[in-house]
Amino acid sequence: TESILNQVQLQGAADPGLPPPGYVDGSEGAPSPRSATTALTSTLLQPMTNLDGIAAVELERARRHLEHDLKKQILDAASAKSESSSAAATLSAQHKDIAALQARVNHLRSELEKTQSDRDGLGQHLQELQLKVRYYEALAVENSLPLAPRTRPESSADAAEDSSPPL
Repeated sequence: TESILNQVQLQGAADPGLPPPGYVDGSEGAPSPRSATTALTSTLLQPMTNLDGIAAVELERARRHLEHDLKKQILDAASAKSESSSAAATLSAQHKDIAALQARVNHLRSELEKTQSDRDGLGQHLQELQLKVRYYEALAVENSLPLAPRTRPESSADAAEDSSPPL
């Protein structure tokens, strides 16, 4: 506050961005609703700051402006904190969903590996059975034994011939 007071004393109370106290929109002679407050503020601040009335009013304006900015920053910070808390809750829920999905993926991967292993085992078993069939067929031919008919789908013409009564 000392630097602000020194600056106001050195530069005077003239601030081109603010209208002079007691006037509205720069129209001379039209008192503003703040003129009573301005007069009261200047009479109260002059003994404390040893500034003239206009400088004291400018100092009060600067204080109010800073106070307004501080309130705005506090509200912005509270809003940002609320938004970050909401985002953190959403992120936490998404992490839980991701963990559940990863567990499901691991379970499905395990089932897929088991199914592939079972399929590979069945394929190997089928090959073993086919080798046995060929072995026994070759053995039967070698020993001149009658072979059992293979079961395979036949055409409808072949089926009609087979359905005729034996002679």
